[in-house]
Amino acid sequence: MKILTIGTSIITSRFIDALSKSNESKVTAIYSRDMSKAISLAYPLGALAFDNLDKALQSNEVDTVYVASVNHLHAKHAILALNAKKHVILEKPVTSNDAEFGSILECAKQNGVFVFEAITTLHLPNYHWIKEQLHKLGSIKHVYASYHQHSSKYLAYLNHENPNVFNLKTSGGCLVDLNVYNLHFILSLWPKPLKGTYTPILGHNGVDVSGTVVFTYEDFTAIANASKVHEGGQRVIIEGEKGVIECQYAANKLTQCILKSPEEEVISPHDQESNALVYEIQKFEELIKRNQVDKIHDLNVQSLNTIHWMTKVRKEAKLWFEGEADETLLEN
Repeated sequence: MKILTIGTSIITSRFIDALSKSNESKVTAIYSRDMSKAISLAYPLGALAFDNLDKALQSNEVDTVYVASVNHLHAKHAILALNAKKHVILEKPVTSNDAEFGSILECAKQNGVFVFEAITTLHLPNYHWIKEQLHKLGSIKHVYASYHQHSSKYLAYLNHENPNVFNLKTSGGCLVDLNVYNLHFILSLWPKPLKGTYTPILGHNGVDVSGTVVFTYEDFTAIANASKVHEGGQRVIIEGEKGVIECQYAANKLTQCILKSPEEEVISPHDQESNALVYEIQKFEELIKRNQVDKIHDLNVQSLNTIHWMTKVRKEAKLWFEGEADETLLEN
């Protein structure tokens, strides 16, 4: 892949670092509205720098676009890239809501290119190890996934600067920033809950600074808990009638995983890369190189299901992003 990046945040730097371990892909261009930021990222890579997105998308040095702009701009930037016949990698969350992602998938289909969500969870070696071990647990009775991380932007938020990750106008909040990993993990393994609810803890501007999603299934419940305002539990626990699987880190990394049962105790053999983005890049390279349309479709279905449930529980909790109609007002 010859990749143009959109966005200059920390996650873009981590993506670039992960790409440095690839023999098949590299960053060939950087776009930012601030040319000095584009140059500072591009120069060490020998990449092109742009402050005009249309010109960047016209470059023959680009065949794939990594969209890591502010959440509410994901759909706009993705559509522009797809119409320029470029593959698109969308940083999580894919879009503000499920309607936007549906439009993106249709646009990709019309232009004969691919869309991927950059969600580490689904590509981790330990995630696949968990899937292989899951049958040993018997009937599942309880699932718990937590991700508590004090945000580097929290002080700015307390000072009422309202950074993007704490701003509903830019499709921010804890659900879409951190809990998205937990939801992807749960819904990838059990995609059809009977019901889902979100209980948010709101900050001074109405954004969810933490919160808990509860999915109800026929025989068990799954709880996804996340916070951007304090450190704490970061783990995944799956409890079944015959045993339990525990991971001592959140669903975005899934490190130190172990299966415990009366018959055995099995530790995952995988010593994962510290930069978990390495695995998603490897998977995207493979899928594009082999033109594995069916597998790409399966990933898109997973992303669509997750953004569907994320949109549903968020709106039912009366959290509205900029430009979304407040359906409670429409009902009155």
